Amino acid sequence: MARRPARPVALDELRAARAMLRTINVRMARHFTGCARCGLARGDTARFCDDGREMAKAQARTAALVRKYTDPKPAAPVQGVLF
Repeated sequence: MARRPARPVALDELRAARAMLRTINVRMARHFTGCARCGLARGDTARFCDDGREMAKAQARTAALVRKYTDPKPAAPVQGVLF
């Protein structure tokens, strides 16, 4: 008989996504302190250097993944209820 995982899989994926987001945030902060172009861009991603742009994309994707696991799911509509 197959064993069941101790925790839900989504919790492990959420932890991994949060850890990845922390790492990307640290890498971006270190890059911004050393890169004059990205440091002066002040959030305008069109002015980032190539490395900064790739890190910003990875940060946005990872933040979206964290939001996917943390945002509440919409409830299913209740059948037969009149408002």
